[in-house]
Amino acid sequence: MTGIGVIGRRSLLAALLVVLPAAANAGAPEGDDLHALPVRIETKVPAFLEERLADIEKVASALPQMDRKKAYLITLPLQSYLEDVVLSNNRPAILYPRAIASVIGQQAALGTSNKEIARLLVTYYQRDAYSAMRVNDPAHGVSETTGGKQE
Repeated sequence: MTGIGVIGRRSLLAALLVVLPAAANAGAPEGDDLHALPVRIETKVPAFLEERLADIEKVASALPQMDRKKAYLITLPLQSYLEDVVLSNNRPAILYPRAIASVIGQQAALGTSNKEIARLLVTYYQRDAYSAMRVNDPAHGVSETTGGKQE
């Protein structure tokens, strides 16, 4: 037998099993807490945008008085708007994940319908209302930027 041999292959496989799961979750929040989300995200990459919006839905679904089903795909209209209007014009999408998740949780607690919450998410983005929200206290997290580069 030539090459790395049976023992070498097993060692390589064991190393990959340890490294790959950690790399796969590198951008995801470490928990279902609102403060596990970054304060601000800027990207021109649609796949990165989609992943971060999924992270927002996951955290929002775990907030108090939030029904998990209510948060499912609630950011889809926002994603469509960002891809069709913002990214298609070669502008970066700037998100405030904590603020978005907070709005979802607050509106759900008030009994607002999914359709109305989804509409509000887009409206708040268009008015740049997320940047001024109190939940964006920079002392509780960092910003993420992809700068248009693939990760």
